[in-house]
Amino acid sequence: MAGDVLPDDLDFGQTILIPRFAPTQKIFRRYTLQKILGGGGMGVVWLARDDQLETLVALKVLPDALCHDRASLEALKLETKLGLRLAHPNIVRIYDFQQDDNAAAISMEYVDGVTRA
Repeated sequence: MAGDVLPDDLDFGQTILIPRFAPTQKIFRRYTLQKILGGGGMGVVWLARDDQLETLVALKVLPDALCHDRASLEALKLETKLGLRLAHPNIVRIYDFQQDDNAAAISMEYVDGVTRA
């Protein structure tokens, strides 16, 4: 109602739990996680070493709550497909989509630098 004040701790959205991965953990039998680069509603981006290609990548991992959700997986696959079509020096390159029983992720070019708002 008009003039009512909502409590500060009111949660209007679904709480998304981030997968409990840790540095040095290997996922998809290929990527060794190093550190978290950032995160948001659609997951966490890890700096990871691609052990097959011997290079660093950014690995965007879906949260646990979404990694078994068909619509979320399809959205991540679509993001991967669209990203594979883009090529420009100012756009991060997408490499691959990965999925197993524990997680789903996009591997992409790692760009070392400062995050700007």
